Amino acid sequence: MRILRLGPLLETFAFNDIARQLAALPTRCTLSHYRDRKGREIDLVLEARNGHVIAVEIKATTSPSVKHLDNLRWLRDKLDGTSPGSFQTGILLHTGPHAATLGDRLHLRPISTLWTPQTST
Repeated sequence: MRILRLGPLLETFAFNDIARQLAALPTRCTLSHYRDRKGREIDLVLEARNGHVIAVEIKATTSPSVKHLDNLRWLRDKLDGTSPGSFQTGILLHTGPHAATLGDRLHLRPISTLWTPQTST
């Protein structure tokens, strides 16, 4: 019996849905995956033409930990040092129900927020 690995499937699904939603916006940005020689990886990096960056990690877990934010934190600190103001936010999408802000520009959000209408207050 083959065991389905949910992580890569969830990453692909989220990547495709984010790309679909971005295609409807008037502002264009590039979507890429980042991996360096030291094994640091960011599932999705969105970069606007003005250089602003949003980094997204996707985890198939209902209980994300602060450790899951390590690569987002690393990218934030690297960009703050080399290109101040370019890193806008880092988001960890997960399969649990909870949302939280954990540090400077780093957020945990349920993956369901991709389909939940956002309202402004």
